[in-house]
Amino acid sequence: MAERSLRPELSELLSRLRRQIRRYVVIEGTAEPTARAITKAIAVPTIGIGASPDCDGQILGTEDVVGLFADFTPKFVRRYAELGEDLSAALKCYAADVRARRFSGPEHCFGMPTTIKATRSTQT
Repeated sequence: MAERSLRPELSELLSRLRRQIRRYVVIEGTAEPTARAITKAIAVPTIGIGASPDCDGQILGTEDVVGLFADFTPKFVRRYAELGEDLSAALKCYAADVRARRFSGPEHCFGMPTTIKATRSTQT
């Protein structure tokens, strides 16, 4: 069994994981060989966060996937877009329009249906 070659701490962790009733196990911040060994040793699916391509699934935060932050990219992140600058520019334009009262206008508001308006005006 692969466990025998692992450190005692990992063997203990694997034993505890086997005893727990779970739908899945998230493995994050774990060395790749350890994450791979855990995935092979337990019956429930593993979800990796920068752990191992051998995990049963992978997860990334939306902010990382679409590139909302430019200051730091964790090693386990692959960006599929760079939306941070576009989002920042859009929010600045929106804020400027609100401050200048260019947004919102009547075209962005809900009106009252004509039949209700007519009924109310005849009731008064």
